[in-house]
Amino acid sequence: MDKNRVFHEMIGGKWREYPASLDIHGIRTNPDYAADPRLVLREMMKREDWDRFVEYIYHKQPSDINRLSPYAELVFNYIPNITGKLRDAGIEWMRKEKDHD
Repeated sequence: MDKNRVFHEMIGGKWREYPASLDIHGIRTNPDYAADPRLVLREMMKREDWDRFVEYIYHKQPSDINRLSPYAELVFNYIPNITGKLRDAGIEWMRKEKDHD
């Protein structure tokens, strides 16, 4: 299943199916959480426990002597990444938190 769809449904969104021709012409209204990690951040910040999510992604990084703070880690290592790193971390964390099946 499309990871953007998985994340969207886990946060309570409704994923819409569109004909393939609409994607070809760039008319698509489903969010692309990989291309814009700020969308993931906005959704996660709506949660009361979002600070636990930040701690979770902080501890996913290998520790070294120059380790950043949890929020700096988010800003420097996740927000600029457009491969879905933050979206995937959100999915993994929500599953571990037993928010969803």
